[in-house]
Amino acid sequence: MASTTTTTTERRDLDVVVYGASGFTGQRVLETLVRLAPHLKVGAAGRDAAKLSAVAARVAAAADVLVADANDPAALERVARRARLVLACAGPFRLYGGPLAEACVRGGADYLDISGEPEYLEKIELELAPGAERAGVFLASACAFDSVPNDLGTLFVQRQFAAPRVCSSVDSVVSVLPGPSGYRINYATYESAVLGIAQAQGLRALRGRAARARAERDAALPRPPPRPLGPRPPKPAEGPTFDKALGVYTLPFPGADASVVRRTQAELARRAAEGDATAEPPVYFGARFSVGASLANVAAAVACGGAFFALASKGGDWGRRLLLEHPGLFSCGLVSRQGPTERQMDEVTTQLTFVGKGYATREAAAAGGPPTETVRARVTMGDLGYKGTSLIFACAALTLLEERGALEAATGRKGGVYTAGALFRRSTLLERLQAVGGMKFEVVA
Repeated sequence: MASTTTTTTERRDLDVVVYGASGFTGQRVLETLVRLAPHLKVGAAGRDAAKLSAVAARVAAAADVLVADANDPAALERVARRARLVLACAGPFRLYGGPLAEACVRGGADYLDISGEPEYLEKIELELAPGAERAGVFLASACAFDSVPNDLGTLFVQRQFAAPRVCSSVDSVVSVLPGPSGYRINYATYESAVLGIAQAQGLRALRGRAARARAERDAALPRPPPRPLGPRPPKPAEGPTFDKALGVYTLPFPGADASVVRRTQAELARRAAEGDATAEPPVYFGARFSVGASLANVAAAVACGGAFFALASKGGDWGRRLLLEHPGLFSCGLVSRQGPTERQMDEVTTQLTFVGKGYATREAAAAGGPPTETVRARVTMGDLGYKGTSLIFACAALTLLEERGALEAATGRKGGVYTAGALFRRSTLLERLQAVGGMKFEVVA
């Protein structure tokens, strides 16, 4: 096994490094990469040499072990300088992600992560985009369950509106259908959610700064970025809503997906303003999740969700400590420190149902009437949270390594900070996800 000591003058001898490779998800990402692309030169990185060595011995015997604490910028930069691509799996990202992303910009390595924390995602874009573009490196967050299925699923729907038809809005519903053994969420995922909601006020301030930065950048474009066609859809309900088509009650999806997809759509508009004729017309987007057909399930989801959000956002340190010490209580038994079992992950099915609405022509959209065209689509997979995340993430990594020219064509740049949808929209990632990632994208009646 190779030494963990490197210098910044050493050549870039690794294709990809998985940072956080000894964690619950990181191990699976490393294993999946080795299985899908055994020719790659890989590294297993993190702060615990013994754990990393054990993982490498078990799933990737040829992997180099690189020890670097998340709070050691110099060590992180040494990792980045050895790799073409760094995959970040160590969360919560608001605690551990920023220094690694910064190290990748300094060290000249592309960077992808599995974060679903809105504050972190938008902070990375705001603070690192100019440096990443100058360095010629791509950074993209939320490249797994958060938020590839919704991001690419929305693009999939948009592309079903063949000219002269145009899409105006896309809405999705996420449904998780456990098998006989039930399902659990890993504690680290829950911890990230607690810490993310606790920073809601900071997120609002950050978005204000980001909006001003985008306005300055848009002002320099050759023409104003186009807005979604047609009138903005009515504001969705904040409480439970019964979806007649699916026969279930839904609530607003609390993850990062809505903000990620909207950022992708804003980037499509900017690409159009720059003259990219391949850019899909931007759309309005909304995301909800199913809580089933039972009113008892609705009541439990509202009660647990209400207590969770109240303690996380307004309970201060005491409230957050209570949530983190009693995860099962405040998640209706959904969270486990051990995460889901192999059997639970094998049995679960995850489904995203999309409804795209639009118009027969651009002129009809400009007239301002209600949409007249509808496309329904579905994205289906097994366990999106962990096994699925590993597959999605590995597919994104392989696409970046093999198709960097397509990514440069999609963005019009050789580097920068992007969403997965904006970065991979002209690549074969969607087809790769269907071929080896276990996902199915389909139009439904």
